[in-house]
Amino acid sequence: MAVVSLTIFVGLLADVLLKGGLFGLDRSVNAWAASIQSASLNSFMMAVGLVFDPYGIAVVMLAAAAYMWFKGSRGDSRTVIIAVLLPGRS
Repeated sequence: MAVVSLTIFVGLLADVLLKGGLFGLDRSVNAWAASIQSASLNSFMMAVGLVFDPYGIAVVMLAAAAYMWFKGSRGDSRTVIIAVLLPGRS
């Protein structure tokens, strides 16, 4: 079984290396991304980056908690606020 697995692995590795290596897909995606680059798309993506930044997500979650609070779901609102304010472990 080990010999069969090793043979399959070596065959797949040779196939990948003969077709441009592990970075062949990266090169084509990078070329495509460079071809669609524009000032307006860059500005949009910068805004998306700010929203999905950890501080941006915290602001969105606190706004959602405020909305829940005013709609009467105070327990859920407190849970969201505690989850946002407590530091996460990584």
